[in-house]
Amino acid sequence: MYIKGRYIVSACALLFFQHALATGMDCTKAANAVENTICANKELYELDTQMGSAYRTLMNAASQAQVELKRSQRQWLKVRNECVEDVACLEQHYRERLQALHAQWVDAVAYQPDDVDKQVMRICNNASRT
Repeated sequence: MYIKGRYIVSACALLFFQHALATGMDCTKAANAVENTICANKELYELDTQMGSAYRTLMNAASQAQVELKRSQRQWLKVRNECVEDVACLEQHYRERLQALHAQWVDAVAYQPDDVDKQVMRICNNASRT
């Protein structure tokens, strides 16, 4: 069961990072040195595309955590922008953020108990107390 679960999570992760239909930032509207650096570097542009796709996917999956997700994304953008034109710094920050978003996504799509499960848990908890 554990191995089967890992395959399922891995398959879901591939879907999470799939960005065939996603588009990156509009480089004709690049407004600062960071955005110009991203647009000039194919790998950074692809990471930015993955980031956009991952962020949108997580926003859809984590409806209850959207406010916090927006806040953390804004904070990440501030930190990312400190890299200015340093490609290695930008790559590192993108990769770290993608990992963090993936971990949040796994948590967001993890099984959430429904009303029946909650009722059974209450009954079991009450039975264990007596």
